[in-house]
Amino acid sequence: MDRIQAGKMVSAARENAKVEVMAEVTETALLAASHVAAVEALLVARTPHAEARLRHIADAGTIGMTDVVIKAGRRMG
Repeated sequence: MDRIQAGKMVSAARENAKVEVMAEVTETALLAASHVAAVEALLVARTPHAEARLRHIADAGTIGMTDVVIKAGRRMG
C-alpha cells in the first residue's frame, strides 16, 4: 500500500513540475512579446514609413515564440 501511495506522489510531483515548466516558458514568451510590441511601437513612432516592415518582423518574432511554447507543451505531454 505504501508503494502505491509513493508512486502516486511521484507521479503527482512530475505533473506539477510539468505545469511549472510550462508556466515559466509561457510567462517568458508573454513578457518577450510585450517587449517586442513596445519596441515596435517606439520604432513606428520614429519611422512611420517603416510600419509595415516593423509589424512583419515583430509578428514573425512573436510567431516564433508561440511555436516555442507549443513545442514545449507537446514535449511535456
